[in-house]
Amino acid sequence: MSKTTLITIHSALLSEVYSLTVEILYHSALRISDACMLQPDDFDGSRIRRVNLKNQETVFIPIPPDLKSELDKLPLNGGYYFLQGQSEKHYTQTDAWRTILNDAFKKDIPGFHAHRFRHTAAVNWLASGLTMEEVAALLSVAPSEGAIMAAPYGAKAPGLDVSEGARSL
Repeated sequence: MSKTTLITIHSALLSEVYSLTVEILYHSALRISDACMLQPDDFDGSRIRRVNLKNQETVFIPIPPDLKSELDKLPLNGGYYFLQGQSEKHYTQTDAWRTILNDAFKKDIPGFHAHRFRHTAAVNWLASGLTMEEVAALLSVAPSEGAIMAAPYGAKAPGLDVSEGARSL
């Protein structure tokens, strides 16, 4: 995701909850279904401890400490940071957040899809020096799936090797 796209996203956000949701998606690579159901007990300091709904894998994902501090200032809804309405069904929350984000960004960002935050985080982790195996573990996917996820974006990061098992950048 380009800097221009991020600026467009931030300028379109209408509330602190929306802004923090985007920040969580950007830094954590969580799927919407996992991010929208975050609760304070899901954190170990500034690391998100999640059992991903899709594959039941436990992951510990670091986020910036200042982002965690901002989350702690939010009023909780039903014990959740980002719950919309009263339903605690993850598919209802996932659909609600997809709609919110699409309504906010699709007009100004052609091809916008919230899952791109996950791909962007994967590429950022690879560019920072993590191996494909380490990134795949954070994403709770096989290294080959991590390479497939990162490949379309790797061309935008010169010198980034997104092949399966890449050990260096």
